[in-house]
Amino acid sequence: GLTGRGTITVTVTDKNEQPRLDDTVREVKENSLIGATVGEPVEATDPDANDLLFYTITGGDGMDLFYIMKCTGQIHVKKDILDYETKNYYNLSLSVLDDGRNPDELSDTAWVEIHIIDVNEAPQLHDTACTMTEDNEATKLEMGFIRLVDDNTATSGRLEYNYNGKWGTVCNAG
Repeated sequence: GLTGRGTITVTVTDKNEQPRLDDTVREVKENSLIGATVGEPVEATDPDANDLLFYTITGGDGMDLFYIMKCTGQIHVKKDILDYETKNYYNLSLSVLDDGRNPDELSDTAWVEIHIIDVNEAPQLHDTACTMTEDNEATKLEMGFIRLVDDNTATSGRLEYNYNGKWGTVCNAG
């Protein structure tokens, strides 16, 4: 039979693959200052090694309290009002976008749960006025052992006294 020879050239065109961002958890201490880092940076993966990745916060109940560095994925404290006793976690919706071509700019989203770590805080004495009155002159007694109860407990803002081994409340500010 007859045969022939020829050269065939196959060109493989690189296609942009989508980056991947997984749900994760990060931690930060309560009372952290503005600019404090929140755990390690969030890291997306992209099969296209040369693509640059850009991170943004797109939603969640903590989006007003945190910001993310666009190129590194590092989350930082935006407002210094983190208080474990008020709320001990926040959620952020994050997006990662690549700078790829063919097709242009692919993205992925994920949730980051930020746990607020409780720190031991000194009790605070606030200016307040409270009055204890006793109508019966015969039972009026001088009492001692006044204590201030720490803000880290459920009895926050309560001023108590001890009489004959029993604690009672003088006033409750909270």
